[in-house]
Amino acid sequence: MKLSVCVSTYNQEKYIKSCLESIDNQNINIPFDIIVGVDKSSDNTLKIVYEYQKISKNKVVIVTSDEQVGASENYLRIHKRACGEFVSHIDGDDLMLPGKLSQQVKILENSPHLSAVWHNMILFSDTGEVLNPVYASVWDGEITLKDFIRVGFVAAHSSIMYRKKCRNKYSYNYPVPDYAIFLDLLNQGNGYVINESLGMYRHNITGGTINTGLETFKANVYRALYDFALTKKNGVIRKEIFCFALLNLLADLKSRRKIDNKLLRLLTRNASFIEINLLIDSYRKMIRTSVRKA
Repeated sequence: MKLSVCVSTYNQEKYIKSCLESIDNQNINIPFDIIVGVDKSSDNTLKIVYEYQKISKNKVVIVTSDEQVGASENYLRIHKRACGEFVSHIDGDDLMLPGKLSQQVKILENSPHLSAVWHNMILFSDTGEVLNPVYASVWDGEITLKDFIRVGFVAAHSSIMYRKKCRNKYSYNYPVPDYAIFLDLLNQGNGYVINESLGMYRHNITGGTINTGLETFKANVYRALYDFALTKKNGVIRKEIFCFALLNLLADLKSRRKIDNKLLRLLTRNASFIEINLLIDSYRKMIRTSVRKA
């Protein structure tokens, strides 16, 4: 199988059929399967997915259980099941736009050194109102692990397609493992961000990262980066991690007058890697990224 598309969903009876239709409507000349993880829902989400399985033009595999497993485990279990050379992910309330899958597959096929491809997305509301035509994009073109550590984010997780062989970890102790997954993938090869909106990211109360809350999301980032730093002996990467930690600590002190304990541990563990020129360069890159996100 060349491609697997993973869909994670929970209590999304209003959205899941539209999501699956947007996948089926992709114009791509390779066979692919759709793996839908339905966390134990209290609405008709599972019933709708079973009904769609009967009419889909692609093979639909349904992964569910009698007990609720949570968003993170639901995500991880469907990606474990994926058997495609390339794996795409989308949340059950988001949508794919025409050309998404074909563009990402083409880039991965033509660039074997890349581990993952992201793209811009359109942020929209339940009423269909466009809230932001270019959501969550902080980078254009090729991105390295060092770049990612500096900017702290790339794009929405519903935009990712990655090379299966570059994914060697399927267990994370984070409520939202997006950042840790991006770290692991970029540790295997560079990534690429397509400067085009190829999906629609819904802003609603059942969303993932966007609704997790800034404090929780940042805590996940600091914890994931701390754990990642423990595995790295590379001095260059440790320097980047130190710069990220110091700049974010200063930003937290300025905005919240408080320090995250995990961030402080991250900083002290990598303090020997301080380099002023790198710190200044990282600060400038962070400012440029912040301006672009705004």
